[in-house]
Amino acid sequence: MPQQEEEADNERQSAAYLRSQLARLAAMRAAAEKLFQRDLLGEAVFPGGLTEEATRPEAALYQESLYAVPAAYANGQKNGIDCR
Repeated sequence: MPQQEEEADNERQSAAYLRSQLARLAAMRAAAEKLFQRDLLGEAVFPGGLTEEATRPEAALYQESLYAVPAAYANGQKNGIDCR
């Protein structure tokens, strides 16, 4: 008889486990159904953001000669500024 009781207990545990797995599956299916009922991005809902392309200036804002770059570096070194 103890073996029959043990088998019955195992069956009850297996049934309880299967019930909990089926409940999880039902919850997942319900969540998936809710998600699929929502509007799809790009079809019914469109993302926000920039409405027009950003413009880029055509010309440089400043012009310096080739001499000005090393002169600025030298000034920085003289004034104790690390220019690395």
